[in-house]
Amino acid sequence: DPSIKAIVSLVPSVESGAQVSKGAIQKHPKLAKQAALKMLNAILRWILNGIFRRRTYYIPLIGPPGSNAVLQNPGDEEGYMAVVYANTDNPKWQNAASVGSAIEALSYRPLDVAGDVKCPALLIAAENDAPCPAKYVRDAADAIEGSTFIEAKGAGHFDMCFGKEFDRTISSTIKFFKKHL
Repeated sequence: DPSIKAIVSLVPSVESGAQVSKGAIQKHPKLAKQAALKMLNAILRWILNGIFRRRTYYIPLIGPPGSNAVLQNPGDEEGYMAVVYANTDNPKWQNAASVGSAIEALSYRPLDVAGDVKCPALLIAAENDAPCPAKYVRDAADAIEGSTFIEAKGAGHFDMCFGKEFDRTISSTIKFFKKHL
């Protein structure tokens, strides 16, 4: 879209959920087995609900490692909840994702089309980001001609939303937009 003049993407999910899950399985095989069995149960319920025309089946978006949640890396639950409750004490947010969306996320891979981006792009990654590994964000930046890549050393996914990492992100974003807009 030629009307887009510049983009900034903070800890973007650019690799497929299947590929990212592979890394988590290798790091935590016991927890991965528990989670896989729980997810299989959720998939079966989702299929049965579809057959019997019931409402779609939901699973938690975030949860502890070994759960059937979509995001279940160590620290995901605490980090996500800190973001949810950062600006309100009574959110209407619900911890739920449809099983269908979780299945789709396994094959969703923006990295395949990153090279189609034709405007200045700033991609900001966190070195210790389990849900969105920095190596894939760097691959996306490499695919986008003339992009800028920043990696926050020692930071995790949700660290980017608070404190010094947040301040650095805002500063980098302002500088980038001043240069390109």
